[in-house]
Amino acid sequence: GEHVAASNQKRRAHAGDASQQAAASALAAGTQCHQAGDLAAAEAYYRQALSVIPDLPDALQLLGVARHQQGHSSEALELLERAKALAPHNPNTRINLGSVLNALQRHKEAAQEFRAALTLDPRNAEIWCNLGIALRSEHRNQEAVEAFERAIKLAPKSPLPQRELANLLLAERDYAKCEAVYRPYVDLVPQDAAALSNLAYAVQCQEIGRAHV
Repeated sequence: GEHVAASNQKRRAHAGDASQQAAASALAAGTQCHQAGDLAAAEAYYRQALSVIPDLPDALQLLGVARHQQGHSSEALELLERAKALAPHNPNTRINLGSVLNALQRHKEAAQEFRAALTLDPRNAEIWCNLGIALRSEHRNQEAVEAFERAIKLAPKSPLPQRELANLLLAERDYAKCEAVYRPYVDLVPQDAAALSNLAYAVQCQEIGRAHV
């Protein structure tokens, strides 16, 4: 009887190894398709991985991202919540969950996810920028400014936080600071016509202000 039990255990171990290998190769193929922009193929591979191991956090997370990109944000949210429950210390899951919550106009919850991601990866400029977007949507402008500034400090060549901060400063009518942020942004993205127009407006508003004094 003991020999049978041992061989059954071995068989189970082999089956487990085979399942893991099958899921890993489906996941790798899915990621490749995802990076190439083929969302339908990526989704099929991620679902294949989950058919082998239903609680695979990476597959749940990546399928969630793909579904969000396909416009199915509510389903994406469910998948990402499951991934988070299984692997709460993965910053990518928290970032993607925050992005989906932002898209669903649930900015307060999004900000919480981005803050959780920052405890795991505090020097990630993208998370700081996303946090700024969530805070601005909550009308917490001062905190949003600080988040964008942190993002710019960590990634000075990344245009997105500069544009977001400049637009926020323009809305706040802080024209001098707005100009100071727009100038390096326009150097990075000279083809952004809206930014050039906003920069000209910020300069003009300062000149009008000086004329009145």
